[in-house]
Amino acid sequence: MRFRFLSYGVDINTTAYFKTPAKDEDGVALVSEGCKQTVATMLANPLSINDIVVKIETYSGTAEEHRTHNGIDGGHTTKPNNLGGYQLTSGRMVLSGETISFTPYIQMRFDNLELTDSTAYVLSEFGGTIIPNDYGELSWNRQYDGGNLTLISPQWSTHADAVKDWGANNVLPGGATLSLQIKKSDRQKVAVTTFQCILEDKEINGEKFFGKRHVENTGGSGLGLTEAQAVSAHQAYVSTVVNSLEATNIQQFVETNPSADDAFGGLEVYANVDISSLGTGASKSSTEDKYYFRNDGDEPASGEGDLDVNDLGTKKLYAGVKTNPTSGGIVFACDDGLSYNMINSRTYIGDKLLEAVEQGAEGEGEGYDNTCNWINEWYNEAFDGVVVIVQQTILEVGYNDPAERTSVLDPKLTPKQASQKSMFSDYFLSQIKTREYSQYYGEDKPGIMGEFKGAQVLLKDMDYLFWSRKFWIPNATTQDLH
Repeated sequence: MRFRFLSYGVDINTTAYFKTPAKDEDGVALVSEGCKQTVATMLANPLSINDIVVKIETYSGTAEEHRTHNGIDGGHTTKPNNLGGYQLTSGRMVLSGETISFTPYIQMRFDNLELTDSTAYVLSEFGGTIIPNDYGELSWNRQYDGGNLTLISPQWSTHADAVKDWGANNVLPGGATLSLQIKKSDRQKVAVTTFQCILEDKEINGEKFFGKRHVENTGGSGLGLTEAQAVSAHQAYVSTVVNSLEATNIQQFVETNPSADDAFGGLEVYANVDISSLGTGASKSSTEDKYYFRNDGDEPASGEGDLDVNDLGTKKLYAGVKTNPTSGGIVFACDDGLSYNMINSRTYIGDKLLEAVEQGAEGEGEGYDNTCNWINEWYNEAFDGVVVIVQQTILEVGYNDPAERTSVLDPKLTPKQASQKSMFSDYFLSQIKTREYSQYYGEDKPGIMGEFKGAQVLLKDMDYLFWSRKFWIPNATTQDLH
């Protein structure tokens, strides 16, 4: 935009602001009462056109003040104030995929013959650039007491020694049927959340964020950062999380110290694995399918240990970030549940926007005018805003179809038996919990549970999504008891 000042038929154009009062070529003020009075005083004291000297000082920014903030976090990070207040959260910051370039504007005041205290918007000489970031996050609440994977068996030992040592329904002989259930109240909720920068015009809590219109009217880039694109990226991310959860199985652990706090420091056991460290006399575990919970797709489904997922729906929230053209700094507005710290820590959009414009210029010739009483240090470039769309999908995880999964406790996991008389004299401790990896990504990528815009995202402590209480394996099998 160009700013036009008319004085006695003299047409003067400038790309910035007029610093007043005007001075003659010797530096003597032609008008002494400030910028509001300049035109009126000149009209009241007409001079010959040849006697009038109009001095115009302009300022339209400096190139070095327009910087591009390239900051982006690498690797898995945990950010504060996650949406929903979950205990465990981890995410990845990625590039949004498009650069936002724009021409900042300066809000200015001017007077003419008809108007006083009028507003003009003058474009800066230098453009601004933002390289926006997005963020994909996984969050959940871990259960710490009691376990949430229910053990069921019709063959809990009632042997007097077993009950005396470890209590009723706690000792399971080798070869016994073992089933798992996840009660509805024990199902876990995993929150899949994305924070994505978009260039769309939105009004949020009465504040207008019209960065799209700004770019369209003044030139620039970033118009490909649309809400539709952000919705599609979120849905693609959710699909990878669902696929990964549904390919996550459970794992049995055996600890040779029956008095240990838990069995999870013991040996992981599954079909045809080396179990010689248990000292049972067997070198490898059984290979028959019935003894271990199988992966997704291995029939019958009742013997699969993998998880099932219900999509409980997605909510959208919005936040807006722009710069203030009068006082400088950031103008922020958001829907309930969001905060500036939550948004900026995951995208750096506020920091990036402040780097892209010049604000708070002061000093002679740098946009500072202490003769105007309406504002000081008033040179603040502005951009009309970037919107951050926050989408959160809640996934309910458990056993749905079928609701109960069944296997047989491998007889090769029982402690050595010296004789029939020594039965129930020696025990191993055992527990079951979620594997620390999904078959979808493989065991060389523990914890990875989804992919957002090419970045793999960690589900923190995923192996504790579901875990069972302790049970004990005696040096006896169901065959021995017959």
